[in-house]
Amino acid sequence: MLSVLAPDQIKLGNDVTVQISLPTDSGAKEGTVELSFDPAQLAARSPAASGPGKLAVNLTAADSQTLRGSISFQVVTKVVGSTAVHIGSVRVTNQTGDLIPVASPMAISIKLAE
Repeated sequence: MLSVLAPDQIKLGNDVTVQISLPTDSGAKEGTVELSFDPAQLAARSPAASGPGKLAVNLTAADSQTLRGSISFQVVTKVVGSTAVHIGSVRVTNQTGDLIPVASPMAISIKLAE
């Protein structure tokens, strides 16, 4: 299963990094995860957004057991509350280029604090 991790809470104006990982025991060689977010609350720093509130993250081999990718956002809203990063399509292939089905969470929620 795809793992998506971020801090539970981040202060307004600060940066937050979302980590994505996938064990390679399923034969996974590489992958791409599409994410969506509210651009009024978060600005993608790296990788850059592919459109308003959308970006794709490449998963590459971190070691022989895990594919990893990360996204850095800046909190741009000035309003305390919460925001979500939604996981869209997940495309993972094995050594021969065949698609591997991967379960993933639908979204992660991050509290925005002063």
